[in-house]
Amino acid sequence: MKTIKLPQLWKILFVICLITGVISVIPVSFADQTTNQSTHTVTDMAGRTVTLPASIDNILALYGPAYEKIVILDAEDKIGMCADYHKTHASWAHVIYKHLDSLPSFSNPSNPNVEDILKENPDVVFYFGNDKNTQKMESLGIPVVCSTGNTTKLESLKDSLRLYGKVLGSEATERAEEYCTYFDEKLKNVLSKTSSIADKDKPKVYVTSGIPLRTRSINSVMGDTVTKAGGDYVAKDIVNATATINPEQLVAWNPDIIIIDHAPDLPDPSASSTSNTPNAQAVKEEFMSKPEFQNINAVKNKQVYICPMGAFFWDAGQQGILQLEWMAQIFHPELFKDLDMSKEVKEFYSKFFNYDLSDDQLTRIMNHELPENAKDFGY
Repeated sequence: MKTIKLPQLWKILFVICLITGVISVIPVSFADQTTNQSTHTVTDMAGRTVTLPASIDNILALYGPAYEKIVILDAEDKIGMCADYHKTHASWAHVIYKHLDSLPSFSNPSNPNVEDILKENPDVVFYFGNDKNTQKMESLGIPVVCSTGNTTKLESLKDSLRLYGKVLGSEATERAEEYCTYFDEKLKNVLSKTSSIADKDKPKVYVTSGIPLRTRSINSVMGDTVTKAGGDYVAKDIVNATATINPEQLVAWNPDIIIIDHAPDLPDPSASSTSNTPNAQAVKEEFMSKPEFQNINAVKNKQVYICPMGAFFWDAGQQGILQLEWMAQIFHPELFKDLDMSKEVKEFYSKFFNYDLSDDQLTRIMNHELPENAKDFGY
């Protein structure tokens, strides 16, 4: 029998230990990888870290702009439940979105019954801010993503869509970046013309928020949009996010242009439990007919405009970049005489909603009019 020398023995033992160590490590590494792939984390707009399933297949879209974002990210088929105003506030949503009519909806989405949400077993809930309902959902193990934060810039539209993309997965992330590239191109074009406009050449602009005498702070996405479009936003002294003013204040501001915004196109506000505003045409009629408004420049010169509204409010969602272009052309028609808003809107709907608008549909959207078959949807 051949004797193994001591140095050789040490080498053999070393090799055995090395092989044993590798074998023992492999299952642990594989287990960790599997665990990591079963969930992923995101930081939402409220700064919360949220752990989510790796695969998102059942979405509860409670936040107002959530549905539009999910459609843009090609994930509408994953929505299991929406909010009532997705069905009652924008008639064009029934035309543009593919699954809206077949979905159940929550009637009080900003203050939902959390136990009802739990029954739906969602992979994620797109909700508003970090309030008591968020905390209750979190305590019950419901993955909830807050969609609102300290957003005062138009560019926040990119941040929110990127967040939704991260929640929904790699394909959605790529789609979000496609939108952001488009957004940057359109913004750059507008700013190239408006950034050098002298203050004296900027029209004074008042923007309603649903009702005639409600408006938003300058420190808001709307305030930023008007400023970027080359307007002088008159509500500079408004501190709160939204505020109701008196007629005397509006007369004192004496805006050159009034934009009627965030008014749903439902004829009867009672049609939805979340509606507290009249339709846009009623708001315009109030401005044009009430005696106290007749000396305002915008009314005298018939410069009162209703913001277009398609599948969702332009001011509250991803169509905000279209609103910027539309406003810039109204404020400075000579600078933007080559901007074809019909082409811009059709491009957006084709690219991001996968829907090709007809000329008649486009005209109706730009005039804030109902679709031809609106009665089919209860309007």
